[in-house]
Amino acid sequence: MSEDEYIQLIRHGWPSEGCPSDRLLAMAQEAAELYPLSSELQCLRGDLLRLLPSADDAILQEAIRCYRRALAVDPNSIEALEELGSCYDIL
Repeated sequence: MSEDEYIQLIRHGWPSEGCPSDRLLAMAQEAAELYPLSSELQCLRGDLLRLLPSADDAILQEAIRCYRRALAVDPNSIEALEELGSCYDIL
């Protein structure tokens, strides 16, 4: 599956309410591992992690790692910068 196909599928499966499904989280992790140079996939995974109702410090730290990877690929990613700041505010 291509990077764009993963992005489309993740966006299509985005939870309108509540938390993401285990399947969607697994897909986001798989996509982020297959395409580590995709700032967008890294951000999507971080965003999904933050939607988990059990988003404790460990999960927030993983989301932070996602946003940092996104910034390593694209230092001008506004989404990654905003979400990273938001995570730090929560912690």
